[in-house]
Amino acid sequence: MRADRERVTQIIGNLIDNALRHGEGLITLSLDVDEPGMVGVRVR
Repeated sequence: MRADRERVTQIIGNLIDNALRHGEGLITLSLDVDEPGMVGVRVR
C-alpha cells in the first residue's frame, strides 16, 4: 500500500492498538521510501 505520512502513522497506530487489545500475535512491518513524501507499507 502506498500512503502519505499521516496515513502511515494512522495505520501503525491502529496495528499497535489492535495488538495490545488482543494481547497476542506477531506484526511484521516492512517500510520503504520510494519517493519523497511517500512510504510503502507491507504488513504480514
